[in-house]
This record gives sequence, C-alpha cells and structure tokens, in this order.
Amino acid sequence: MKKIKEFTKRYLTGFVIGSVLFGTISVYAVTNFPSNQTTYDHSVSGMTSTNVQDALDELYNVCK
Repeated sequence: MKKIKEFTKRYLTGFVIGSVLFGTISVYAVTNFPSNQTTYDHSVSGMTSTNVQDALDELYNVCK
C-alpha cells in the first residue's frame, strides 16, 4: 500500500507540474506571438471578443 501511495504521489505531482508549465507556455505564446490573421469564434462561448488578445482579456475579467 505504501508503494502505491508513493507511486501515485510522484506521478500526480509530475502531472500537475507539467500541466502548469504547459498552460503557462500556451498562454505566453498566445499573448506574445499573436497572428494578425487569427480570429476568435465567440459564438460558442457567448463572449463578445473577436480576436485572441481581447478574448484572453475578457476571460481574465470574467474569472477574477
């Protein structure tokens, strides 16, 4: 039982750290390397933004 707990804890910690790093890198890439030709389809989300940067700003304001 102790080995199972150690195994689970080790891999769960690695998964959480990997998820945070991937999420951070994704947000950094989207905000710092926006494409002029990229549009944001707001019909699904119900938000009003039509480009990626405005969509991120609007999502940030909704979440805080």
